[in-house]
This record gives sequence, structure tokens and C-alpha cells, in this order.
Amino acid sequence: MIRRPPRSTLSSSSAASDVYKRQVSTQSTGTARGGMAGCAHCGAPSPTVPCPQCKTATYCNKQCYKAHKKHKKSGECARQANAQAREAGSLLLTEGGGMSSRFRAVLAMMFERFDLDGDGHLNESELLRYSGSVNRDGRVFDSSEMDQIRSCFEWSPEHNGLTLNGWMDMYFNQTSSDPDETWADLEQLGYNRQLELFETPGQ
Repeated sequence: MIRRPPRSTLSSSSAASDVYKRQVSTQSTGTARGGMAGCAHCGAPSPTVPCPQCKTATYCNKQCYKAHKKHKKSGECARQANAQAREAGSLLLTEGGGMSSRFRAVLAMMFERFDLDGDGHLNESELLRYSGSVNRDGRVFDSSEMDQIRSCFEWSPEHNGLTLNGWMDMYFNQTSSDPDETWADLEQLGYNRQLELFETPGQ
């Protein structure tokens, strides 16, 4: 959840609309001897236990995982885990630092979901509903945070609400500094790591 807006106003997020390049997720399979998918330690087919760190190598059982010390000591496990983290981040931001088109589309759907009166703006009550939904403990924005949102992001005095551009800028700021926080918001609202809505979250 956006907890603390930036101290300075961001430029319009419309400038960060690079072409979305979806990457194929790395499947959690090891490579057996001979190039067949199998246990990363012994090569047996149909492994079922993924490496808890990189989620890429898979094993027959915990014994094979513990025995495969080369995988962990070589640093390959950490490299694969870091590669997966970079891939997950690329679904949100492009290599140029802008928001991906898929992420922008998801944010637009989120905005529409909380725009209960359909006026194209998020007023204070709608933002409080949003903040209570993305926080697992139900915490909502306090008055100071609401003041920061009004002053730091595009706010319409006429409609007394946050505009769609302001909403995009708010999430661009958060994702640039803390993508894990954005993933936590998305998952709380029912999205998986491929930015697909996997469940209908309660409002």
C-alpha cells in the first residue's frame, strides 16, 4: 500500500508508457542427465520438490536437495533466484524505467474498482476503502497521509479526488522505490505474479 508519498511531485506517468514485453516465466524443473527434465541431483524423472530459494531446480525429495551442495555452493541458486526477481520486476517496469503497458492496464482496473461513484476520481472515502483493502490488518490512510496524497499527486479540486494520472504516478513512485510493496498490494487484491487476476477479492 502507498504509505508515504514522495516529498516532490513526480512527472506525468504518461511519459513512462513503453511497449510491454512479456517474458516467459522460468519453470520449476531441473535438468537431468541427457537433457531431460528430472531431479537436479540424481537425474530421476518427475521430481516434485523445488529448491526453496530459486524455485527452478527440483528434486526427488528433501534428501536429494540436501545432498546437492554443488547447486548452492556454486552460487547458481542465488543467480537463478536473482534472475527470477528481475523477471518479476520487468512485469511492472520496463528496462527504460517506465511502467509496462500490462501494469498500467492492471492499475487502471484497480482504479475503476475503487471509483465507486464512477466519476473518474478517487475521493477520500474511496481512497480509505482502497487502503483498507490492500492492508492485511485493515489499516486506512490517516489524515496526514491523505494530505500528502493531495499535495504530491494530481488532485482535482472540482471533483475533490485523485485523478487517474495521479493514481498512476503514486504507484510509479512506489514501484520504483519498493517493488515488493507493490506486489504485496497486487496479491492482496487478487493478482498473481503474472499480473493475472486469480481470484475475486472481497471488497
